[in-house]
Amino acid sequence: MKSQDIAIVGILLAVGAIVRYLSLVIPGPIVSNLVIAFYCLAIILVMPIFTEVIGIGIVAGIVCALLSHSIFPPANLISEPVGAVACLVT
Repeated sequence: MKSQDIAIVGILLAVGAIVRYLSLVIPGPIVSNLVIAFYCLAIILVMPIFTEVIGIGIVAGIVCALLSHSIFPPANLISEPVGAVACLVT
């Protein structure tokens, strides 16, 4: 992956983390997870190989686990790489 692609993925994940944090501050029954939308957009724009997609999913899972109000946040470390691979396959 080129450094330009890494920068695009990093910026999109950072923006997703900021939007997720801001959505957690605003009270409501449903909290949106725009990190998923942004890593899917990154995968569509960059078209990485399978191992790079797993890496993107792991980083997104860590971001989601840190900014989560769920009962079991480490589940994001499993679900986000699976979602990233599903985005690559479809």
